[in-house]
Amino acid sequence: MKITVTEQSTANLNGFVEMVDNFAKDKHEEIFDLAFQVYGSFVGQTFHVEGPRWSHLADMTLDERADLGFPSGPILQRTGTLMRTLTELGMGTERYEVGPDSFNTGNKLTTESTPGHTTMKFGTLDPRFLQHQLGDGVTPPRPMVPEGGEQQTVLNQIDMALGALLDPPRPNGDWE
Repeated sequence: MKITVTEQSTANLNGFVEMVDNFAKDKHEEIFDLAFQVYGSFVGQTFHVEGPRWSHLADMTLDERADLGFPSGPILQRTGTLMRTLTELGMGTERYEVGPDSFNTGNKLTTESTPGHTTMKFGTLDPRFLQHQLGDGVTPPRPMVPEGGEQQTVLNQIDMALGALLDPPRPNGDWE
């Protein structure tokens, strides 16, 4: 096989790369929404099954829940606010007031653009997140977002979901 690079083939390749780049730029919000659906589904399932590695609630926590009028479970879901900050895109900010706890919580989406690159970041504003995700010496860790091998699993699921959305346009209708 012999490949000859000419000015025309270079121009065609550069044109194709620009076309794919523009296609992805036009779709960045759709891409983020789809990726977030996969991520949010994983996090929502983690809350639903209370784990898989979550410790049972301590007796003190169960007593506190009862005193405040909450049921004994599910874990980390007295009101569901923490879970919603991690699974509902565009939740915004709301006031959380339960017993002695009172604070603003919610989530935010930021978009950073540079030439040829757009980064969209999603984060919870809930001050309880790190305490529960990592543990704090008193509260055991109850990971809500993917860690370790789970991250790769979620990335693979996102990659598969994006495959259909980002089937890039082909020059002259075909490139096989």
